[in-house]
Amino acid sequence: MPAAITMPAISASWASTRRAWEFYQLQLGGSGAEDASIGEIMGPGFTEYEIADAVERVVNVYLKARQPGERFLDTYRRLGMAPFKDAAYEKSRGVTKLIKSGAYAQDIFAPVADDAVLPEGAVLVSLARFQKDREALLARNTPIGNQTAIQ
Repeated sequence: MPAAITMPAISASWASTRRAWEFYQLQLGGSGAEDASIGEIMGPGFTEYEIADAVERVVNVYLKARQPGERFLDTYRRLGMAPFKDAAYEKSRGVTKLIKSGAYAQDIFAPVADDAVLPEGAVLVSLARFQKDREALLARNTPIGNQTAIQ
C-alpha cells in the first residue's frame, strides 16, 4: 500500500517494486483550499536514497525565488515546474549521483568533453572518446569511466 508525505503544495508517495528499491514520486502544485488543484507529477521517481535531497532542493528553489509573504503554491504557479524540476534532478548543476551497493558513494570522476584536454585524476569520457584515445587513456594509469547518454 502506497504511503504519502504531504505538506502544502508538495507531496511524495512511494511504491515498492520487485527490486530492493522504493521509489518516491514528487507532486507539486496541489491544493485543497478554495483555489483547489491537483498536484502535477514532477517526473521519474526518486529512490529512498535520493528523495530527501530532492525535496530539500525543491524547497531551496522556493526560498530563493519567493516574493515577500508568498506561499509555496503561489511561487510554483508563478514560476511553473521547470526550476523546481531542474533543481530536484540537479540538471542545472550537471551533477550525477553515484550509487554503489545501495548507498551514495563519492564520485571521483570528472566528466570530460570529447574535444577537451584531460585533467589529472579519474575521468568520465564518452565511448567515442575512449575508442579514439584508448591507448593514451589506459597509459594514464588512473580510473576511467564511460559516460553513456540515456535517451
